[in-house]
Amino acid sequence: MTTKTIKALVSACALIICVTCTANSAAASSKLPDLMPVVVNADWGLVEVRNIGEAAAEPSRVFVNCSRIFHGKTTACGAGLQLPGYIEKWNILPYDIPALQPGGSYRFHVFGDHAFPSRPGSYGMSISADPYKRVTEASESNNATRLDTLIKAEKVSSLQYSDLFPQQILSAGKGKGLLKIRVLMAGKLIASAVRVTQHGKSERTVLQTKSRRSDSYEHMKQTPFAVTLPAGRYDLYVQARVSPLQVYMQTVAMPVVIKAGKQLEKTVTIPSGHLKISSSITGKTTTGMTVEVTGGASYKNKLPDFDNYMTFQKLKTPVDADVPPGKYKIKVQNPQTGEIQNFDVLVKDRGAVEKSLAFNKFHAGYLKFSLLVDGKRIPAKEFYKYVGLTVTSTTTSKQIKPGSGDPLRLPSGVYDVLIHEQAWGNADRHLPGIKISDDKTTERTITLQQPGELQLVSRWQSSKLDEAECAVIKPLASAAVIPIYAYLYLTDTHLVPDNSDKIAKCYLDINPMVVTYSRRDKKTRRSTAPNNVYSKEYPAMKTRVAAIRLVPGMYDFSLWPLKHPELKQTLKNIKIDSDKALLKELMFARPDE
Repeated sequence: MTTKTIKALVSACALIICVTCTANSAAASSKLPDLMPVVVNADWGLVEVRNIGEAAAEPSRVFVNCSRIFHGKTTACGAGLQLPGYIEKWNILPYDIPALQPGGSYRFHVFGDHAFPSRPGSYGMSISADPYKRVTEASESNNATRLDTLIKAEKVSSLQYSDLFPQQILSAGKGKGLLKIRVLMAGKLIASAVRVTQHGKSERTVLQTKSRRSDSYEHMKQTPFAVTLPAGRYDLYVQARVSPLQVYMQTVAMPVVIKAGKQLEKTVTIPSGHLKISSSITGKTTTGMTVEVTGGASYKNKLPDFDNYMTFQKLKTPVDADVPPGKYKIKVQNPQTGEIQNFDVLVKDRGAVEKSLAFNKFHAGYLKFSLLVDGKRIPAKEFYKYVGLTVTSTTTSKQIKPGSGDPLRLPSGVYDVLIHEQAWGNADRHLPGIKISDDKTTERTITLQQPGELQLVSRWQSSKLDEAECAVIKPLASAAVIPIYAYLYLTDTHLVPDNSDKIAKCYLDINPMVVTYSRRDKKTRRSTAPNNVYSKEYPAMKTRVAAIRLVPGMYDFSLWPLKHPELKQTLKNIKIDSDKALLKELMFARPDE
């Protein structure tokens, strides 16, 4: 090459560089797409192309160049395999990338169906986005990445007879073969179940995998595994419950021929696409939106080699999952506001659908309660011992459960609160017109007196029944901590007709009692309707006691056994002190004595 020729080439290169610089400078000053390949999971061979630019990117391609080292020998990953689209001369497997909006992405697998097989060895891949530079981008420096991973040799488990339904195993005879099963979805080995039947006779089950935990139809076992079968012709069915949607997939019958002393490998690839759903409020990404997904393969778009399937599953945003291809109806709801967005999607095999949903802001604040009993602050987790709270929106009349007393998040608005004391002897109180404002905490304090307790022991006075009769019945009633009828239920003991009254009369404690009271305080004079009061076992007292919690004060009580108001007794001028218990024992004559 002459000196003159070299100078001409240098001048031409300088001119090209200058033009390129000018073009890049102009591109930088305007909004352009920017494609960048990212390895999401090297072990699964999951790759994502992202548009991190500020403009939409036209459809493009990705080139994957892959080499495999196994036992010290380096080979092209797709050599001799006749992979669809594979350019063997250049060792390149191309992927078509759809148009991507700003922030959009597209995922694909470099291992699996219509991709490189996942075989043992060390893999090295160079991944180039838009290799022909057909998309004008903001930057061309981030269009390539690498994926390097090691795939270890599979450990194939062999099912023992204890893993199979014993009644479904045929005698193997002299000639046996091995059936090895691998099930893949999105390039990953998954758990599956198999059923082997006589060829052409689907009802004649020869072998079926069995779960050690249950005998339900989900007899799933991690693949790969192998089963031993007598030599012959069979039909193989494979089932799997896949993806976060928990879709139950089942293949149609797959004919297999088992030869004596031979191993037959069967790989089932479950088609899959990718579904990605995110949510935001006022432009800020948020999580926890309820996602209901319904649908799947219908009769008209039935997947080849698979039976129909339907799914209904509730998830939470963000959803980022491999799913079987099909038509899905999706309902996304903000659980705080009730706002709902519905849409339909068609997920294609090896395709991806991405949805980003914008929700309205939830205008809300907080309502916080403090509880003081005799000046002592009560922890929120113990509120239930003293009060019940009903919170009602004044605009919607909707009641909101306040939980344990922790700050309650409420839509901004006005609320009324009704306070129910757990102790008898005090009226409900209202806290009306509480205003809740955006992002603010409104506090209210509830002040109570420490209640006291009236303890009642109520028994029948005597019995004219023959002691021998009660002695026979008594073992049934002698379970100290449970009432007679509960004991009969737990022990499955049946009462003889006309004997139930006798058994009840041999049981000395009265349960329940009917109690009504009135307060004698000058400031407060209040009566209650009759209440059924049940006694329960007090181990420390070795008897049954009905404990009634009361606000401190002076009371009159009327008491009688249930259905027998004619036996009413009264307790007058009973003083109930704060944080103290008063015990009263009552004896009642039997109605028939």
